Amino acid sequence: MKYDLLIGTHHKTGTVWMRSIFAQIAYDLGVRFERIRFADEAAPPEGGTGRTLTDLGGAGEPADGNRVVYFDDHSGFPGGLDASRFRGLHVVRDPRDLLISAANYHGWAREGWLHDPRDDFGGATYQQMIRKSADLRDAIRFEMASSSRYNIQSMVRFDCGDVFYQAKYEELITDRDLARFTEIFEFLGLEGEELEVARQACLDHSMFSGSVEAQTHSHVQSGAAQQWEYVFDHDLLRDFEASFPKAPEILGYQASDPGLLVRDDPRYHHYTSRFALNWGREDDALASAQRAVELAPTNEDYHRLVSEILARQGKLTESERILRTALQLCGPSPRLFRDLSDVLAHRELFDVAVEAVGNAIALKPTDPQLHFFKGNLRMHQQMWAEAEAAYRDAVSLNKRSAVYRRQLAEALERQARTAEAIETCREAIAANPGHAPYHTYLGTLLAEAGRLAEAEAALETALGLDPDSASAWQRISGVLDRLDRLDDAIAAAQKAAAFSDTNANYRDQLGRLLERGTRVAEAEQAYRDAIALDPQVPRYHRHLSGALEAQGRLAEAIDAAASAADLSGDNARYFAHLGRLCRQAGQPAAAAEAFGRALQCEPGNDAIARQLDAAARAAAPAQASPAAGSPEAPPADGEPDGEPSGPSGDEADLPVLEDSILTESPAYLSCLSHALADAGHLEAAIETAVRAAEMGTGQERLQRHAEQLMARREELTAACDAGLALLLSDPADGTQRRKTATDLAALGRIDEAVEVLRPAMEACPEDQDLAEAYAALVGRAGLPADAPSVRRIALRNACRSPEFHADVGGSLERRGDMAAALQMARQAVELAPGTARHLRNLGEMLLRSEGDTAAAEAEAVFRTAHGLEPDKPGHLRLLGDALARQERWAEAGQAFQHALTLAPDSAAIRIRLGDVLAASGDMEGAAEAYRRAIALKPEALPVYGRLTRVLDTLGQRQAAADMINRALALAGDDTAQRRRLEKVAATLESAAAGA
Repeated sequence: MKYDLLIGTHHKTGTVWMRSIFAQIAYDLGVRFERIRFADEAAPPEGGTGRTLTDLGGAGEPADGNRVVYFDDHSGFPGGLDASRFRGLHVVRDPRDLLISAANYHGWAREGWLHDPRDDFGGATYQQMIRKSADLRDAIRFEMASSSRYNIQSMVRFDCGDVFYQAKYEELITDRDLARFTEIFEFLGLEGEELEVARQACLDHSMFSGSVEAQTHSHVQSGAAQQWEYVFDHDLLRDFEASFPKAPEILGYQASDPGLLVRDDPRYHHYTSRFALNWGREDDALASAQRAVELAPTNEDYHRLVSEILARQGKLTESERILRTALQLCGPSPRLFRDLSDVLAHRELFDVAVEAVGNAIALKPTDPQLHFFKGNLRMHQQMWAEAEAAYRDAVSLNKRSAVYRRQLAEALERQARTAEAIETCREAIAANPGHAPYHTYLGTLLAEAGRLAEAEAALETALGLDPDSASAWQRISGVLDRLDRLDDAIAAAQKAAAFSDTNANYRDQLGRLLERGTRVAEAEQAYRDAIALDPQVPRYHRHLSGALEAQGRLAEAIDAAASAADLSGDNARYFAHLGRLCRQAGQPAAAAEAFGRALQCEPGNDAIARQLDAAARAAAPAQASPAAGSPEAPPADGEPDGEPSGPSGDEADLPVLEDSILTESPAYLSCLSHALADAGHLEAAIETAVRAAEMGTGQERLQRHAEQLMARREELTAACDAGLALLLSDPADGTQRRKTATDLAALGRIDEAVEVLRPAMEACPEDQDLAEAYAALVGRAGLPADAPSVRRIALRNACRSPEFHADVGGSLERRGDMAAALQMARQAVELAPGTARHLRNLGEMLLRSEGDTAAAEAEAVFRTAHGLEPDKPGHLRLLGDALARQERWAEAGQAFQHALTLAPDSAAIRIRLGDVLAASGDMEGAAEAYRRAIALKPEALPVYGRLTRVLDTLGQRQAAADMINRALALAGDDTAQRRRLEKVAATLESAAAGA
């Protein structure tokens, strides 16, 4: 670069667009890009320095010899700039169109200054004031007297001199052949390769390029020129001329001729509709859009806007109907099919939505956005490989798009291909280096892979670009914690909490870090802040309880623990924690009750059983005889009686889960079947078990349960027949009467059960248990399969069922709620710690998650599963994956080698072994592993590509070429596979040419 560059814009003259283009140019040319405010009186922009020309040194070459691209979004450059050092670009816009754009934007944007209370507005904000406008023209008048007044005046006053090239925004957005941009770049002193770099950056970010970055900027509503002709009326035009005399002519635009104003133009109604929609006036927006359709019924844009408004109002069926009508009136259109696909996706008709976007692609196969949208649909369906293919198609059509590569990285991550995701994310950053969220995501991926130093560097870059990013502060806090830099982690977590007003989890994370740093009082406040934001999360109350306990405030700690336990449903850990605190506070009866609830949640937990026994013994002296825990014992310390065991008791405190995931799943029906059987309703239990088996096709345990219940019915039928025969010979046998009546009731033969039991009850009227059993039978009218009491029992048993938690966890993961899914999977393991399949389910879910410690936790889980089932190679393979995620290559290789001793014919394990050997630098070993995998599974085409790269690294270029040619021959007509393999082949050719 010959000069330091000065790029100046004004509000609504393409600021974000120009910043993106010149940040890309600076990045590609390896020079510094700096946002700056030159004007001494102006505050520096976010991320800017506020330096003035005096700070930049003298004329000619910069002091350090390095050129810089300076960007000022208010064009506050001082006079007297030396043309031997500086060249600049000044972007202007027709002030009449600028007013329209500003009035629209300021009514919906989230920029901080729009939401600050102002004294000159009587405490109202700028956005509140502009939203009081009666209509768009009234809002334009407000702009003429407010923010836009300064912008227009500064545009008009700007003196370009010899240093600046002045360009019109309207000409730049239509410069498809880059003629004007090329003229600008040449004026700025770019030449040769620099000029080509600049032209490419311009293509990547221009409105007509087809990139998501360019076409979905939140600032860009319409870049059309001369909008004022169909928005202004005569009165507004007169007011404009009075406020800004000759402003258009000074800037090189057409004079304001009242005769140019267009009456009742559909474009006006379309624009005012968009304006009303952005401001939340949906009814006004719909009326204006429908008027535009009336005036121009074959304009697809007007139909699309009507459809969009209806969709926002939740009228998806009507929105779909409008689009289908538009397809008939306007003809097949990629945009109409794309909008139709979007509406169908919101109706969760994903397969039909994919078909619709497929129609759009067929009409315009070179549009990368359509392929990108298809990828998004596949992501919603959790079809990661299909999403990857669609994103790769989008990238192939627009190779420099950062957004496409960012989404491709996520599709790769979802397939546990973290290393590829990292490299793809780096490519996205290279395409848009100034976008902070990309650096944040890269840091997240690197942390997930255990590359903590790199993760910290990436997140520091993100924060340099956006120092107010709560998510970046939260993620770097986790990285710093893993690097054992607790104080730094706490400071970062405090930043995350400060920059997010609504995220309770950030406060909880801060609290845990503070507590570990022995700053318990501060941790308490952080937990209270989390609870204030989201009071229904039990772990926040549990953590608060721990902080209060650490300060010796046991009574408050017990209250918080009780809240946590109540919110948790039936989580044994929460009740056990409550029990421990109660025992510590000298409340043995309350402790016994809490431990009793915990044991109900985990009936097989010996540790909880011992705690319950100790608490009950401690409580016994304080209670009246008989001993605590017997059926006749009164409640202690004013506490309520324990839960009855049958359906006739008061169980209002048991959870009733209404979510269809739970109540209509095979796991729930299985639990309900068990509960019905336990409550003596065998016929209903059998019917429910059969439904569960039908819904859970292929789950042997469900079929086996149904068969066991049917066998039980046969046994009961035989027992009833035998019992009735015995009663004929000995009608006074009360014990036999009770047993036979119970068996008859279980079979649903209630009337017979009542008749059998009545003589026993009449013979022993003082027997209270017998009287209650008889009353229950008399009160039963049919089988109460849907009775609340029975349902609650089923749900209580469901909360004890590990299969229930595992199934629900899978459903939650499919819905995208990974945190809740992991919680359910962990509870399944807690309920059945000796069951390897639940451990494996948890471990695999952890490997699919984004948590900073997920890989380490998964490692521990798979080691436990391997200990339980040492002959299963799958546990070792997954252990290897967990170790590889942490870049512990040697240990991962050992795990895969061990797995191969159990499954020597597994191609999948040999492929993973090859991957870790290649990552560790053992290319010879990797090549051998890949070769043996191919011998076992010749159709595994991706392995050929991996082996080719390894052979090329080893210098065996002919062998590499032979391998890739062999793979291409096998690929046949598989377009996706051929594309990947051809990319490898092209890399080989480039390497050979370079050699």
